[in-house]
Amino acid sequence: MAEIAASRDSGMTSRPLVFQCRSCRIIVGDSLSIDSTNERLNSLTLTRVSSLSQSEDITTSTAPDAPDRGSTFQALHCVQCTACLGKVYLTTRPELDSFRG
Repeated sequence: MAEIAASRDSGMTSRPLVFQCRSCRIIVGDSLSIDSTNERLNSLTLTRVSSLSQSEDITTSTAPDAPDRGSTFQALHCVQCTACLGKVYLTTRPELDSFRG
């Protein structure tokens, strides 16, 4: 999965961060819309995004060591380069219920 790059104005931590697609650098969100973070999932949840499309396909996480194993989701793709940048969870295990919309 492609990662989102964060651009930061050096030394100005009170200013918002801008999140960009690491592959093509299109802006997809900012730190003003951060809802939550989860270190175990290595994830950042935003309440508002732009330049992303939601897949119609439903995928089940099946990797044995994945922290979201057994969850179903729809992938979020960059509209410019189609890199996969995230997930919209449809079903989760009880400890991940807060990630579902």
